Amino acid sequence: MNRIEAVIHQLEAQQHAINAALAALREVAGTATSTHQVTNGNARSIAQKARWAAQRAEAAAAHGRAQKRGLTPEGRRRLAENMKKRWAAKRTAAQAHKRARKRA
Repeated sequence: MNRIEAVIHQLEAQQHAINAALAALREVAGTATSTHQVTNGNARSIAQKARWAAQRAEAAAAHGRAQKRGLTPEGRRRLAENMKKRWAAKRTAAQAHKRARKRA
């Protein structure tokens, strides 16, 4: 489900970039239907930001970094088991050291 949410988020970002680019083009062409579409700066700035966002999305997709990877449940279980083993070894080593100090 996490992958689907990431795809939805990416598509929404692209949709926002496309809408901003369209608004900028309409503004430049003088065919803007409403002025409330361009609120955060001038049309050129918004269009440039949209182009940069599209380039970043393309680069991320080309490099396979569209989504961050997480631990699988099996990987998390193995990691937990290994950490328990490490801490158990450390605990027994500390107890052995403590006993050796008492004897001396």
